[in-house]
Amino acid sequence: MRILFVPVVIVALAVGLLWAAQIDQGPLVINRADEYRLVLRLGRPIAELTEAGWEGMFYPRIPFIDEVEVFDKKIQYLDAAATEIEIAGNDRLIIDYYVLWQIRSPLEFRRSFPRGIDQATKRIQRTVGSLVGDAVGTLTMAELLARAELLDTLDERATEELASNGV
Repeated sequence: MRILFVPVVIVALAVGLLWAAQIDQGPLVINRADEYRLVLRLGRPIAELTEAGWEGMFYPRIPFIDEVEVFDKKIQYLDAAATEIEIAGNDRLIIDYYVLWQIRSPLEFRRSFPRGIDQATKRIQRTVGSLVGDAVGTLTMAELLARAELLDTLDERATEELASNGV
């Protein structure tokens, strides 16, 4: 009976540690393939887990001192509110647009948007809304309908503007 007790206790401890790591508790952090994890020690980042697999998946942490922030790696959808824009020729258009965006660097994202996703979506909506207004506002209705390739460059310009923020 005593021979079985020690292996059972060891297995139970290992299972308990893995379970605690899955919910970001305990002395180990496990990263999922669809998430980024940022390990903070007393509010300062000490590790950035961006990969799944053995190298970027596990990280030791000190419970109650280290905190783990989780960021979604998936593509986010932002349905911006429709805005009314005055185009050349004093015509008014109601423009409705959407943005597909993704966090590229959790460390840069946290530095740029300390209040999280809500702050990021407001900034993205403001930036893209400004780009859309600038691109569409100078065109007449005929030019707008004929020059769709001009609007194709908006995503490249928005990506350039937001790249330094980890987005």
